[in-house]
Amino acid sequence: MEQQTFTEATDPFCLDQADAVALLTEAPWGRYAVVGDSLSAGTGDPTPGYKNQGWSDRVAGVLRSARPELDYLNVSRDRGDNRPDAGEPGGPDARVLPGPAPHAMRGKRHRAAEAGLR
Repeated sequence: MEQQTFTEATDPFCLDQADAVALLTEAPWGRYAVVGDSLSAGTGDPTPGYKNQGWSDRVAGVLRSARPELDYLNVSRDRGDNRPDAGEPGGPDARVLPGPAPHAMRGKRHRAAEAGLR
């Protein structure tokens, strides 16, 4: 059985820029902040056929297309930072985030470290 190879243009789970902007044109947000681990920081391996850009920068790009005045801040930490507060909205980087609550994400690496598996 031949495995189908997708690209960003043919992947059914990827919205094209115009459709994504249309969905967020009426979004009320003027600020977008991300706190998290390497996944939120945009660290990863390039995938052929896809733009080499993390999800949080992609979301910020779409929001900026819909709302050019958007303020965007990503204080996520990169690989190797397993401190318990690395993805917490109350962590040390949270003091630089004005306004509403940020998007906070913690990856499986942090859960493994908390369970003593790392």
